[in-house]
Amino acid sequence: MVKSRVNDCCMDGYAQTGDFGFPETEARIIFADVSDTAARLQRQHDLDYPAAAELGRAIAAAAMLGVEFRDPNDTITLCAETNAPVGGWLAEITGKGALRGYVYNPEMWDAHEPKYGKDPVWTRAKLTRVDADGDVIGQVSFGAESADMADIMSAYYNNATRVCTNLAFCATTHDGFNLDRVRALGVQYVENANHPRISRIAPLFKSGVVARQIELDASTGALCDLFDLQWISASPPKALDLVCTCSPETALESFTSRGKAELKGMLLAGEDREFRCHLCGKIYAVELA
Repeated sequence: MVKSRVNDCCMDGYAQTGDFGFPETEARIIFADVSDTAARLQRQHDLDYPAAAELGRAIAAAAMLGVEFRDPNDTITLCAETNAPVGGWLAEITGKGALRGYVYNPEMWDAHEPKYGKDPVWTRAKLTRVDADGDVIGQVSFGAESADMADIMSAYYNNATRVCTNLAFCATTHDGFNLDRVRALGVQYVENANHPRISRIAPLFKSGVVARQIELDASTGALCDLFDLQWISASPPKALDLVCTCSPETALESFTSRGKAELKGMLLAGEDREFRCHLCGKIYAVELA
């Protein structure tokens, strides 16, 4: 699918288990690499590593959905609430490959228990698709008794879309603080799912082998060796990038929409006049007369 490191992208392909002359399409493979976008979001939102890893995996989940786009003006938004320490998250991708998102809790180093005590962990998620005019053209709710991204998105694919899917996510750090590599891989079973080469794939996901593999190398050769496939026919990669609709103008509007008394009080108190976009974390300095 990709070499050991590429720019952010998503793509899909089909695994072939037959000979070159008589191919048997057995599975669809979906891949996303959002390492650069996730690292930038960590810096702009000022997230610690655990929170950045949660957001990175959410962005990767949204990116995997990007291979489904047919209209570049559509937007898919994934949002979730959970009683796990992260609290919840939102990840968004457009048909043009623009990504953005945030997590509820930016500091998770000291957060170990679900926020509602010792109750079982749960996640409630929603996927919404809108067109260029902002009209909703599709929406589905799903959930999991887990805060693990693979479990959450498996609930979407396996229950909401009725497509049997195995998923793996990696969100690694090279120094213990900053995100280094964020990737996701899914395998969907198309035909002859009981073929020996296909039936051995699911345990590799459950054991964590696939997550460790895509951290190091997600090339077609590496995946063929891992899954014992003859070859993979991959689509051209779709470029992804962190893009937000925020601007200095929207930042200024957020202040000028406040009452005169409030603005005067801010000036007298010498408060910081900064606007941080909640979707991408970018900070704007606002000059008030």
